[in-house]
Amino acid sequence: MSKDPAFLFYPQDFITGTMFMNNEQVGLYVRLLCAQHQHGGIIDKDLFNQTVQNVKIVKDKFIESEDGFYNQRLMDEMVKRKKKSTNLSLNALKRWEKEKEYKGNAIALPKHMPIENENEDVNVNVIKKNKRDFFKKPTLDEVLSYCKERNAGVDGNKFFNYYESNGWKVGKNTMKNWRAAVHTWEKNIDTKEVKTMKPNNLL
Repeated sequence: MSKDPAFLFYPQDFITGTMFMNNEQVGLYVRLLCAQHQHGGIIDKDLFNQTVQNVKIVKDKFIESEDGFYNQRLMDEMVKRKKKSTNLSLNALKRWEKEKEYKGNAIALPKHMPIENENEDVNVNVIKKNKRDFFKKPTLDEVLSYCKERNAGVDGNKFFNYYESNGWKVGKNTMKNWRAAVHTWEKNIDTKEVKTMKPNNLL
């Protein structure tokens, strides 16, 4: 696991705890806190003594142990942050496992679908919703075939080129049903709008 890049800092507590330090002592104190954080919670004794020297007001902020010096408040914050990070990681792992389990069940569902049509209404609604939400652009052959089948005077090439050029949109919205659009062209086949459509405008 990578090193934690930060620790919580409480300005009010810090100001209260350093009230009797001068600016140089405060700077030394902050540097030692950063050193403790970056060295895993403990500052080497020799390094600590060499840095602090005889500045007692700063040295008193740290506790001496067999391994080195540490500030108790910072140590507590580091431990709390590590626990929180670990819990977040475990929760993320649990969510991932549930998601994998859900996907696995979703894949297995078709094998256990009832033969009877007890869910017919639900399935029909899902299919209708999917048809509304997802538009599949037709091929030119599909358009030509459908226009020929309808035999209502719509030029399949013009229809396809027109909507291909504007990204298959009706106004500002994405088309939902191209067959319905063919029906609209059929209704407007004799109107001025359709009569004045020129091939140059459709390419």
